[in-house]
Amino acid sequence: MFKDRAWKALRDKDPEMKSHADLIAKDLERTLISTKQFNYLSEGWKRLRDMLYAISYARPDIGYTQGLNFYAGLLILNCKNVDAFNLLCYLLNIPILSNCMMVDEKYMMIYGNMLEELVNTQLQKLGKYLKSRKYNYLSYIFDGIVALFMKNFPYETELKLVDRIIQDPEIGVFRISLAVFKALESILITQRTEEIMMTVKSPLLYVGEEELLEILDKTVIEHKDYERLREKHIKVLN
Repeated sequence: MFKDRAWKALRDKDPEMKSHADLIAKDLERTLISTKQFNYLSEGWKRLRDMLYAISYARPDIGYTQGLNFYAGLLILNCKNVDAFNLLCYLLNIPILSNCMMVDEKYMMIYGNMLEELVNTQLQKLGKYLKSRKYNYLSYIFDGIVALFMKNFPYETELKLVDRIIQDPEIGVFRISLAVFKALESILITQRTEEIMMTVKSPLLYVGEEELLEILDKTVIEHKDYERLREKHIKVLN
């Protein structure tokens, strides 16, 4: 990682890096608050700041967007700096993540529609009910991808979910989303739209972690089926 003076020189020279630095400063202390690892000027805070500066510099096509702090923070707490950086670079090469980090509206719509079809296929009764309530899947899948579900689960549960996501990042996001809807089906089907939105964002208020993980491990999306689904929705929007 660069030293403070090197980063300062880069920020002063590059207006875009200065704008990234301003956004990073706002998010540093909002990262994984429950762990207390990123308190102002702590060692974790400095590691996270340097990681976010470095990834913004390494990926100018993405720069810094809100959500990268969650990914970087989680990796920093569980890896050495160089491993955390390499893993983050790897994740940013996954289309579903890079598209949402760059706020590509076309692809965000595609992912929302894909989740809706998965729910309609595997949870037909719930799918019909959510359609009748005009539930919009887009906000849920977007939050799940950009914040890696970290706004939805405590840190300890998040680690278990990320372990499953990294094995297959793109499909993993949809498996977790689908598992949440499966676990909450009997509750969601009795709720109004506003209640549904709140319930899916805090699933552990209604279902235990162990039960949710069991459902997740039984939730399968085959690669060939996923690719077929993805291509179908890309063609529709094109």
